[in-house]
Amino acid sequence: MFMQRENKDIRAAALSLRGRRACYGELQRLGAGWRLVNAQEFETPPGCMTGGHISDGARLGAFLRKQIRWGAKKLPFVLGIPTSECLYQLISLPAANCDEAREAVKWKFSEYFPFAHEDALFDVSEAILPVPEKSGITVLAAAAMKKQLLPLFDELSSSSGRLCAAEPLAAACARALTPPAAYDSGAMTLLAFCLEETAQFVLLNGGTGLLFRSCVLEDSAFTADDVRNDFKNEVRKTLDYAQSRFGCTPAVAYALPERLKGLADEAAGQAETAPVSISPRHRLEICKPAEEDWYDVAGLLLRYANEDGV
Repeated sequence: MFMQRENKDIRAAALSLRGRRACYGELQRLGAGWRLVNAQEFETPPGCMTGGHISDGARLGAFLRKQIRWGAKKLPFVLGIPTSECLYQLISLPAANCDEAREAVKWKFSEYFPFAHEDALFDVSEAILPVPEKSGITVLAAAAMKKQLLPLFDELSSSSGRLCAAEPLAAACARALTPPAAYDSGAMTLLAFCLEETAQFVLLNGGTGLLFRSCVLEDSAFTADDVRNDFKNEVRKTLDYAQSRFGCTPAVAYALPERLKGLADEAAGQAETAPVSISPRHRLEICKPAEEDWYDVAGLLLRYANEDGV
């Protein structure tokens, strides 16, 4: 049975490809704030998503295009793709801004990624280091193979919605979950959270991303102890990277399911830890049937909530 739709002041939509499930929601203006409404959830067809990756984008896109109850014709929407679909590189360049840095990465693309620029979709975002470079700019570059994503994009582009952007789910979740203190320059934070069978890790400084990682936690051959040990090891590895690369140990902020709660504290050692949820500063209300752990869909929608004219 479908819930009654909210149709007033719908501004945009978001679609998150978590793995076994895809989650869809729409952004509604509510006074000075926002609501996540008209949530829908789908089991993805077998063979379309495997081990945290898109394995058959054309079939997945065709399925979702038919299943989603789009709120309005050509409603703009953003797509959240698995974090593991992209490779990431932290690059310091003698550039003045992100536009110049993007061009510089393009011309030396093969030095940073194991495929040609012509075969890739890529973008960069500014990264604030704990100790900034004396000149130039540091960016986090993300790149994915066109052949992996374009069949999915092509199918979704022929839907009733209007595909406007795509981004890794780790970036979307970080937008929703990042605690206010993490926006202070020099305040490094490791954000740890789970989306279905994957653990996700985002290393932040000054509110900007320095590292995105994900790993599969669940498999039919895994035991509960395997999952817990793997998660703790991944937290420790990320903390060790931060210490060796930047010379400091970040605080750990986490949003975890019940079966993994407490593991962040065990793995973090002497690092400060704290649970996080969708930040109240976003003024975003989550409406049923969506749950509070829909921070992936919330983060995707907040792209629009933070833009003028939406």
